[in-house]
Amino acid sequence: MISITKKPTSIFKQRIKRIKIISNIGDEIDRNKNPQLYDEKILLLNGLYLVNIVAFWQVFIENMVTYGCNLIKKSITTKPEELLYEIVCNKANYVLKKFNTPDRDRINKVFYDCFGIEKITECWRNGNGNFMKEYNVLNEIINERHYYVHTGKFKKINLSFEDRFKDSDDIFVLAVLLESAIIDNLREYKIN
Repeated sequence: MISITKKPTSIFKQRIKRIKIISNIGDEIDRNKNPQLYDEKILLLNGLYLVNIVAFWQVFIENMVTYGCNLIKKSITTKPEELLYEIVCNKANYVLKKFNTPDRDRINKVFYDCFGIEKITECWRNGNGNFMKEYNVLNEIINERHYYVHTGKFKKINLSFEDRFKDSDDIFVLAVLLESAIIDNLREYKIN
């Protein structure tokens, strides 16, 4: 389990920073040295980006579940609560083993199955604005990654490096909103 002191968004932000290495690699590719391979190399970097950003997003969701279990554990005061906590954590481990393709519906299902929180991703519509643009970016990347890993081809995305980082920023906004909503919901969570 991850530490209760480090929030999953902090871990996610560190992982997103790793993607900047892809940009450095792209900058180092010299179009003039081998123009025929240049486009192929850029396509491979796009594939690397897609696989990594979706993997990091999925791990963020998994870390949020673990973090949620840690928050619940922190509030335990009795032996019966401890036993119920073990049941919740065992259920969470089971749910996470089946979790893949971290899209909106599956995220909602994970947090409902683990903690009984309904439609957690509605937090992307609430608050200070409507974050459906960011959600659409996430959805497009997940769909493109799915197509890429199953066909080895791209449907449409051939992002510039600037676009990749903008998309990463949009996804991070969703992560911050989701983390806040989950923490708020689990503050009200009572085992007994």
